[in-house]
Amino acid sequence: MRFILLLFLIMVCACGEDELPKNILTREEMVDILTDIYVAEAKISRLSLNRDSAQVVYRYYEDSIFHRKGVNDSIYNLSLNYYMQTPDELDKIYEAVLDSLNLKKQKLNKSKESTDPS
Repeated sequence: MRFILLLFLIMVCACGEDELPKNILTREEMVDILTDIYVAEAKISRLSLNRDSAQVVYRYYEDSIFHRKGVNDSIYNLSLNYYMQTPDELDKIYEAVLDSLNLKKQKLNKSKESTDPS
């Protein structure tokens, strides 16, 4: 009987590990938002703006991303802080962000190649 009770407790605890705390974005949502943020940062860095102007433009892009995703900056920051406390999850998020950015780069390169007249 104790064995069954112990097994039940282990299963209940294991199932609870997958649940995120309230107001925390999923890993997939974080990947999506972070990918867009890094693309925005790259666009802004290519504009060669002074620091103050770049920060204003960045804030505009960031607000636009949050609005499109239906997330506010408080939830994003809360989620980022949560994932910073779980390094294994944060590593998985950044691996997926890198994969996503590399895929975007490959698509862009293919698009440039197909439109290149030479």
